[in-house]
Amino acid sequence: MTRAARERQLLKIAAEVFTTRGFVDTTMDEVADRAGITKPVIYDHFGSKEGLLAACVATASDDVRRVTMAAWQVERPGATIKDYLRESARAFLEYVADNEVSFRLIRDLSAASTTGASAVDRMRADQVSASVGILRRAAALRERPIAEVEAIAEIVVGIEDRLVGWRLRHPETTIDEAAEIVAAVIWGGLRGFIVPR
Repeated sequence: MTRAARERQLLKIAAEVFTTRGFVDTTMDEVADRAGITKPVIYDHFGSKEGLLAACVATASDDVRRVTMAAWQVERPGATIKDYLRESARAFLEYVADNEVSFRLIRDLSAASTTGASAVDRMRADQVSASVGILRRAAALRERPIAEVEAIAEIVVGIEDRLVGWRLRHPETTIDEAAEIVAAVIWGGLRGFIVPR
């Protein structure tokens, strides 16, 4: 197995163990046993248990960043801000539906690693920046102070994050239904900024 393939294998196994057992109760022995290797191989790749967790969180964050950024950056002629909000939420929800372990790493375990927490912070900053770009397309928001638009973008990203956690507890709600909830709630609030009264 190549070094890169071994790292991918270890990250997948470790992510499952970390999200099942938590950081403290995860042992390198268990990860090694599941991978069919000796413990020193893990240390050679990641240096420590924290290094392994940091790599798991960074990988998950990079995947979420890629998916959500793509939703914000695709050009949709004639699309409204509400359409972008809906598509961003849908992309995030679809990713989590297929990669629940990654989401749990980001949500529940990133604080256990300084490096992992930094990766999550970078992911969220990128999501906020992309959101600002879409929000500034509305003429009324271009006239608002940038700090205010950034605050709105932080709220957008936060709402999407909370909705994903809610949907994991309510799988009977379809991705499309959940994405529409996000779009309707956020758009309902944004209209006060965008539509003249």
